[in-house]
Amino acid sequence: MRPAVLAVWAAAAILFAIPAAKPFYLDNMDFPAVARATAETGLPIYYRGEENAHHSGLYHPPLYIYALAAWFRLWGFGEVQARLFGFACLFLHGWIVLYILRLLFGEEARRKTAPWFWGLFLLNPYTLQSAAVLDIDTTVYGPLLAGLLAAALRIRWSDGQPRQDRVRMSEPGLIAALTALALWAKLTTVLSVMPVAVLILAPRLGWRKALLQGGGALASGVALFLASYALYGWATGQDVLYTFRFTLASFTQRGAGPSGWQWLAARWQVFRDMAAWQVQWSGLLPWAACAGATAFLGWRGWIRGEARSRDAALVLLWALSVTGFYCALLYTYGRSPFKYVFVGWGIVAGCMAYLASQAWGRLSGISAALYERRHAAAALLFAACFAVSARWLRDRSVLEGITRADKLALLLPAVVLLAALVFWRRKPAAAAASAAVLAYGGLMAGMALAMARAPYPTTYDYGQLGFDDTVCFIRAHTEPGDAIVSMKDIGFRAGRRYFENYGYVFGGPAAAEAARKLLADGKARYAVFTEGIGPDYLGFNPALKEVIDTLCALERSYGHYRIYDCARGAAPGGKP
Repeated sequence: MRPAVLAVWAAAAILFAIPAAKPFYLDNMDFPAVARATAETGLPIYYRGEENAHHSGLYHPPLYIYALAAWFRLWGFGEVQARLFGFACLFLHGWIVLYILRLLFGEEARRKTAPWFWGLFLLNPYTLQSAAVLDIDTTVYGPLLAGLLAAALRIRWSDGQPRQDRVRMSEPGLIAALTALALWAKLTTVLSVMPVAVLILAPRLGWRKALLQGGGALASGVALFLASYALYGWATGQDVLYTFRFTLASFTQRGAGPSGWQWLAARWQVFRDMAAWQVQWSGLLPWAACAGATAFLGWRGWIRGEARSRDAALVLLWALSVTGFYCALLYTYGRSPFKYVFVGWGIVAGCMAYLASQAWGRLSGISAALYERRHAAAALLFAACFAVSARWLRDRSVLEGITRADKLALLLPAVVLLAALVFWRRKPAAAAASAAVLAYGGLMAGMALAMARAPYPTTYDYGQLGFDDTVCFIRAHTEPGDAIVSMKDIGFRAGRRYFENYGYVFGGPAAAEAARKLLADGKARYAVFTEGIGPDYLGFNPALKEVIDTLCALERSYGHYRIYDCARGAAPGGKP
């Protein structure tokens, strides 16, 4: 193994480990909570507040829940352990992407690309922070979907050459098994992989056999999932239909609104906003490189009839299409990395790394002096961009928005790379492309370091302050049996019974009256809300604010958090 790859792995592990013990913010709390309960009882039912003391975790099929539960049984429960599972999934995801590269372009291409890929993939803030988001899409789903694509490509290719041998029965069986596993993880994005798998198989098997064998394998996987999930529901007494209802509601409610041109205009606006947000997190260069490569490979594949280019274009087109679809469908929240597009991110990073390795290999044709000093020059450029980003740019583009300097840092490497690709046959293009990718990698690694060192959360509620102090206050001033009104993450971290305040904040006047009764009955000792950064701002519901101001007294303010004493009422002597 190359020393450079080992160094990248070590650096990524350190960058990931520094913030790994940060609390579970917002939705980061749900899967660890249900996995911990599952590790103890075997059932995905967990405490989600007093109104949902026996809440079902079957929003999606529970493959991730059981995998995380097994991880907890092995390593114990905690923030670090939960996030390390996501970090382990990164390596599986990356290995499968490199395997896809080997299938299409051969072992030599994989070997040359691997150092670039691991450096660009692992030392990227979007990769590291997404892996710290405890969710299906950012852990097990990417490897499963990439694995399904690899299983289809494996029938068509071997070490960069078209296969001529007989297709073994185990190979469609692997497609069926991976389809079932992907559905056991989630019912959504796997549907987009299925037609791509058939398109990959069609040139070798013919359309009829591709539909019969490839489609049959996919259908068998679906049937296997449905049968096994129904059996699971029967054996455990769980309402597995809740998974399908939840998924259907997610797609029908998200993106709902006016029809016709107004709907398209709304989707376009969401896409523009979310594409810009994605670029703030992951940079522009990988997406520009992937789009350019897709267009070029598509031209070679469909116009010139090159089979390998066609299949590579299909894989890249899938990654870009999934990204575009989710960017147009919905917004992220809490200023977090956009988790739904992470499933295609490994392939996008792999495309960028392959282009970089090709440019690096062509440096020998430019200048002997440059070729001899290429490693020192690369290290110097990477280190300079890393220092600029870590010291001056940091994560300001996520916290405050893109400034002029941020625009330059995002645009310049992408423009240089695209220009190099346009003039690829000219000698300086290889040096320009290599420099662009190295500069991009340094800038992203510097941002990753800044995020790792940040004292605030860098996933959900990005930039929020006061969480730990608020939890410490609640623990110090309540008993284990006491209840509070708070978001689920505060209640979970404090280890106290809680009434989730989110429903009261966004429930209008009726919810405010319910909160009045709850507080008047003395069921909650403290109420916790946020201002500035956080979804539970009292100002969103003036009626609720009036109830809190009338029945409670502001006791403490920590950062963006406000703690109200529900026992003292509006009596004087509070400590705002």
